[in-house]
Amino acid sequence: MKFGRVLAVIIVISLLLGAAAYYLSSRISHEYIGNVKTGVFHRQGCSHLPCEKNRAYFSSKEDAVDAGYRRCIVCWP
Repeated sequence: MKFGRVLAVIIVISLLLGAAAYYLSSRISHEYIGNVKTGVFHRQGCSHLPCEKNRAYFSSKEDAVDAGYRRCIVCWP
């Protein structure tokens, strides 16, 4: 009985770590974050980042500009 609980906890922790690793790896390769509502793109650390549902990710400034986004006036990427 105790072994089953330990195994279940290990499985849950493994799933959570896997999900966290996937989430972080998908963000690392994208240096710039665009706001789909305003058409402005930002650096990752900008204080004016949009909420998650309004984000578009770009790996370069050129990609963001080519997609029709303009630079944030705060972080000036």
